[in-house]
Amino acid sequence: MARISRVGLACVAAVGILLFLLLPTSTLDLFITTSSSTSSPPLPATSLEPPPLPLSPPTIGRWTLPSPSSSFNSISSRYGLRTPGKCFVPPSLGIDRSEAEHIKLEEERFNEVGKWEWTPSSGRPLRGWDVQEVVGRMINSPRGMVLVGDSLTQQQHSSLLLLLNSHATAPPLLITQTFHHAPKNGTSLSLSRLNPSHPLVPLLRSTNPFVPLERWSEPIVSFYRHDLLLSEPELRDLLEREGVVAKGEEWEEKMDSAREDFWSCWKKGEQEGWEGMQRDIVVLNSGAHWSERTLGVKQQLIPKAFRAMVNLLLPKFLSLPNTLLLVRSTSTPQLNCETYPSPGPPTPLTEEDPHPSWGWGTFGELDGIWEEALREEGGSKGWMNVTEMSWLRPDAHSNKILSATSRDCLHWCVPIVPHWWNRGMWDLLGSLEAEVGRDS
Repeated sequence: MARISRVGLACVAAVGILLFLLLPTSTLDLFITTSSSTSSPPLPATSLEPPPLPLSPPTIGRWTLPSPSSSFNSISSRYGLRTPGKCFVPPSLGIDRSEAEHIKLEEERFNEVGKWEWTPSSGRPLRGWDVQEVVGRMINSPRGMVLVGDSLTQQQHSSLLLLLNSHATAPPLLITQTFHHAPKNGTSLSLSRLNPSHPLVPLLRSTNPFVPLERWSEPIVSFYRHDLLLSEPELRDLLEREGVVAKGEEWEEKMDSAREDFWSCWKKGEQEGWEGMQRDIVVLNSGAHWSERTLGVKQQLIPKAFRAMVNLLLPKFLSLPNTLLLVRSTSTPQLNCETYPSPGPPTPLTEEDPHPSWGWGTFGELDGIWEEALREEGGSKGWMNVTEMSWLRPDAHSNKILSATSRDCLHWCVPIVPHWWNRGMWDLLGSLEAEVGRDS
């Protein structure tokens, strides 16, 4: 088995952070397969259809209010916050409020939005969140968990770090974070390691005795910001092959969204393993930036280009050794999210979408391309469909003012909805690894 060299890890940290993270599951449609899975009988030799991916329950659910006997001291503490949480509230025209009064309104909105919790329809509660167990799982794989994607994945990552530090209400933090920014194109990288002085670390060492000493100083969670998942040359070549190139100066400006090639630093050399070592986990998403606004090509051509990107990259991710790949759906934005006071189905997107160039109406189609490709490929993989859970929370969006006529109804008031993505992810991980254990 393998052990990443320090040089390999450094490079992977800088760019190969494209792989891993606990999986959001219990909250949505989740499909899981492993290369060793035998849960589904093989198809007849004459069948051309790929075997179905087993569903990981629960796949549907609802937002509910917790019982008064909740063990949390406050709404904020549920989400790992050490200070009162806040959700944006726009200034009210004609009303003069002090800064303290406005902060109070933002705290009240956070408490109102954050009081709901996700309840799976199966009746089975979500897997409990035990920080020692979660961190133990991360440290017991060479790279831990890596999230790769755009700003929505960044919100999931931020919410995850809050959860990992939710074991205590006072310093020191168990997880410390460092940031790295590539010199061009705004690529960003976040690496999170264990704080060696934290009192939980000796206990973690005693319960994970085979983890090599040097592993304890390496990242256990990483986030790599990469909106389109392709380098600039790859994106140019792909679009030209698909015949959807936008010519001229506008195209040059749009290329700012193409990030540097994160595969250039991925090392696949010999690695040393250890007894009981588990798989790295990669959480991957791309979709929100595949739009006419970003790429400068007609919106109706975006799905064709997106499919070509998926067909190019998915085999590369699935070929990584000792890795479980989870692809997360892109949560669909809602119109007029600021008008919703509580969870509930919002008004569907229509042809009157005020932002057609942003491609909001195509998110479902792009997710379908991911799902179809995952069904056709082998390897260890999972489809995490957070769409339903997210769709029912128009009230929990950022609501920040984008213009005189629009609000941010794509991003979230962190950590609330992404928090439950991560809780579902941890639930899914438990189900998947239990299945692998049965098959081994």
